[in-house]
Amino acid sequence: MSVKKYVVELSDEERAVCREVVKKLKGTSQKVKRANILLKSDEGWTDEKIADAFNCRRQTVENVRRRLVECGFEQTLNGKKRANPPVPKLLDGEQEARIIAMRLGEPPKGFGNQIIAATRWHPKRVDYEYRRAGVALNSTTHPNTAVG
Repeated sequence: MSVKKYVVELSDEERAVCREVVKKLKGTSQKVKRANILLKSDEGWTDEKIADAFNCRRQTVENVRRRLVECGFEQTLNGKKRANPPVPKLLDGEQEARIIAMRLGEPPKGFGNQIIAATRWHPKRVDYEYRRAGVALNSTTHPNTAVG
């Protein structure tokens, strides 16, 4: 058996957080699995035994231990946050505020009857206002709004 390069030694507070995550199943399944791995690593279980117990690869256990030493407890347990969202925003803050204000305000004259217009604008009108705000939508970016 080789000597472990990254040894897990949790503080009492960190151990309590991990136990709470496991007991109450707080967070994602990945978070619960990481908490279990950290607890068993702290108790001295081997990587192979932990991997068998939690149905993961030995490399996963090694990566969790390495991340704890290199990145700290919070990032190890919760995972790394994305720097950029996977899909860029269509509107900036000012455009979004204008659209919301327009949608919640009184509809212009000539757009539907008063009962329907007070609750919902027609999709073509919303598309027109989006275009006026500087954002062109198509059916792939907004399924309820048809262009054309």
